[in-house]
Amino acid sequence: MSILAPVFAIYASHQTYEGQRVSNTRIYFPPLPIEFHEHGATLDGLIRSSFGFESLPNHILFTPVPDLQVGNKAPEKVQLIDCLFTDNRW
Repeated sequence: MSILAPVFAIYASHQTYEGQRVSNTRIYFPPLPIEFHEHGATLDGLIRSSFGFESLPNHILFTPVPDLQVGNKAPEKVQLIDCLFTDNRW
């Protein structure tokens, strides 16, 4: 959920460990893999009913935002998702 606009994005992440060390991290945006569908639908319903926020589709989330630097992202790499939400996606 964004604190700047009444919007949200649902994504899923999966980490693989080798012992105590993370060896691989994957982030999924809709359409989510089948194993995340139930959780995604539940979260979507709760956010909409509790806060009245709207979900942003991928084509809006990943819109380039030129000439802006957000966190450690260079200006030519910044997307709207970086402006509206934390960069702590893992």
